[in-house]
Amino acid sequence: MGASVVGTVPEAYKLGLLTPEESWNLFRMLAFKEGQEENNPTLAQIGKEIIGNCGNVPLAIRVVGSLLYSKHSDKEWELFRDAQLSKAKLVDLGNIMPVLKLSYDYLPSTLKQCFAYCSLFPKDYQFRNTALIRLWMAQGYVEPVEESLGMEEDVADQYFLELLRRNFFQEVKEYDTNDIILCKMHDLVHDLAQHVAGGENILVEGTRPQFTNRLVHANICAGEMLREVPQSLLVARNLRSLLLKGFSISTSTIKELILKFGSLRALESHRIEIVPDSIGRLRHLRHLNLSYSPIEFLPSGITRLYNLRILFVNGCRKLKELPRGLNKLTNLRHLGILDCPFTDLPLDFGKMKSLRELNRFIVGQNNGLDALANLNIRGVLGIEYRRWHTNAVLEAQMANLKEKKQLKSLSFRFEYQGEQTAVATNEEELLDALELPPNLDYLHFSGLIGCSFPRTMLKDLPKLVVIDIRQCDSCQALPLFCQLPRLKRLSFEGLKSLGVCRS
Repeated sequence: MGASVVGTVPEAYKLGLLTPEESWNLFRMLAFKEGQEENNPTLAQIGKEIIGNCGNVPLAIRVVGSLLYSKHSDKEWELFRDAQLSKAKLVDLGNIMPVLKLSYDYLPSTLKQCFAYCSLFPKDYQFRNTALIRLWMAQGYVEPVEESLGMEEDVADQYFLELLRRNFFQEVKEYDTNDIILCKMHDLVHDLAQHVAGGENILVEGTRPQFTNRLVHANICAGEMLREVPQSLLVARNLRSLLLKGFSISTSTIKELILKFGSLRALESHRIEIVPDSIGRLRHLRHLNLSYSPIEFLPSGITRLYNLRILFVNGCRKLKELPRGLNKLTNLRHLGILDCPFTDLPLDFGKMKSLRELNRFIVGQNNGLDALANLNIRGVLGIEYRRWHTNAVLEAQMANLKEKKQLKSLSFRFEYQGEQTAVATNEEELLDALELPPNLDYLHFSGLIGCSFPRTMLKDLPKLVVIDIRQCDSCQALPLFCQLPRLKRLSFEGLKSLGVCRS
């Protein structure tokens, strides 16, 4: 039985066919390593037999060719050919699903469950590698690895890239500065994901479905005929993923979901108004995404989610603060708090030593920049100065930014509150003390009050590609840019006092 998809109507697929010559050229580009075709005519002959059974369908050739690239011996290619021959008549009739299924069968078990999870999302959905990877990690699909050998996120990223290499994803868009990849699935590959997921996954798009107690993962989208979370969902007592899109969820409903679904690993909803304290009962929860919800507070019960690894409240424009005792979440690795109105973080934020992703850090009353010293943050980090500390320069030195070698994008925003006069005389010392991470490819400054940037503050940044400086009204001198070999873009705005631009 295939994974359920409710509210969609399947359409006939129009498969554009290649000529035999085009088919072979596409296959050899994907399947052979350099020199392999010429040096091993036997392998080339097996490849031609395999291609003969792909029906000149580009998708089948891409998936099969990418699979065989990782097979090195004649025997491995023969085994695949022999298994494929039994499917040949089906391909001749225009049904390439058996060939796609055969390629799926050759996936490692770890990749099979990651691939099947993709059936939770609609056809033509644009996957974002980082978001998908977090959901895989929440389900425990990523094999554990010792920190000294690399991070769990790195392993998950390799899973994604392997599925991408095998052509289970397509229409790829890459954003170099943030290591972000956007991609889609071909409709037939999506059908395969639904098929192999079985009755454990369901995607509901706007209609009222029938749920069963076999259900493990659910993505439920509101629509004309579905304006509230269906009560029939409660039969699925073993639910591990619940993704709710477009629903306004009442307090009583969320309380009932918490009570019934104690096995949840991942919960997403973007229209919850009040998060009850009972959320602390979800002791298995690893992924909680409440971004863009109209919540004003997070209850203290959040700090009892000791297995929580991912907490996102991005865009919660009414959220007044993060809960005290957030550092009790000793397993938290990803924290997203962009576009929230609060201007301070809880005390002892620097004790959250498991954090690997933090898109916003606030220098406020409770924490100085030195709170970052023991946090191994990677990827993207935005630093906001909301309060000037008398020992701000020392804090900048102690933050040890230069050792955060996995940081790729760094932003500094100076948005001081209260008296400003003591600030301007010390800002240049602060900037000089920062010692920026060496592998940055994006750097942003805005709101500086001081009169100039230190001349050599951009030294030792060989990978920097983009510099963006905005609304530094009193800035009279910029740093040297000639020491940046990979710099491609300089962006300035609101530098009203600029007198010197050092090259």
